[in-house]
Amino acid sequence: MELLGNNGKDRSSLKSLRVGFIGPGKMAKAILHGLTLDPEKKWLSNGVWVAGRSQRSLDLFVKGFDKESFQLTLDNSELVKNTELVFLCVKPFQAEAVLEQIKSLAEDKMIISVVAGLSLKKIKQIIPRCLVVRTMPNLACQIGKGIIPFALEKEDAQPNKGIMDLVHFILSPLGYPLPISEELMPAVTALTGCGPAYVCMLLIALIEKAKAYGFSEVQASQLIEDMAFGTVLLLKEMNKSPYTLLSEVKTPGGITEAAVQFLVRRGWEDILIEAIETANKKAEELESHL
Repeated sequence: MELLGNNGKDRSSLKSLRVGFIGPGKMAKAILHGLTLDPEKKWLSNGVWVAGRSQRSLDLFVKGFDKESFQLTLDNSELVKNTELVFLCVKPFQAEAVLEQIKSLAEDKMIISVVAGLSLKKIKQIIPRCLVVRTMPNLACQIGKGIIPFALEKEDAQPNKGIMDLVHFILSPLGYPLPISEELMPAVTALTGCGPAYVCMLLIALIEKAKAYGFSEVQASQLIEDMAFGTVLLLKEMNKSPYTLLSEVKTPGGITEAAVQFLVRRGWEDILIEAIETANKKAEELESHL
């Protein structure tokens, strides 16, 4: 099936789409978990190919899935030969070598790259005739609640609408696809790619303090995790902004305001912004070296 030929307009052909993952790591597994949530697309029904550098890594990857649904290989070229859609999930330093391995077989196929720092231009230099999507999903995609920023090549001023629709169709089981300019990839990596780590650090601090106050570990985790979950639901379901909710929580002269003022005095926001900038610079450095 030539994805470039129909520009993603023929939805019926997608029912027979064969999918492969090069690089059986955490992000690849999160994406696969997310894809399998969609009962209509049935991504596993045609068999999913997975290529890795060792049999052990492949066996770990398929653990928890029906092994009969997978074709495992140590040969990246074999995977590309037998698939139309390839998720490229290798480490940045491995990416160029992998692309060189598969370039003769990847023409007219679709590559979705989640490789940090690997530009669309670099991929197209090696494999000129393929449909390339660059994305940076976060780990929530494994439950269909991720944010999936993605960038496409541009034809003239705007990306082809058929291609845009195709990408949305493929990525939507993972959560919320968001088209962005490729120049924003380092920033979105630092914000939403790393974002779950920032949130978890806050939750860990609150849980540890709850335990110090005398709550059991189970109680502390439930207390804090449910508070965080409820806060996000409140923002979403009541269509409130964080700015509005913050103003509602902190009564003037009250307990919450005292805590918030302390955080402001200690410069917590400046520390977080500096951390994000550090991540952004790291992502930009990686981009310049690939």
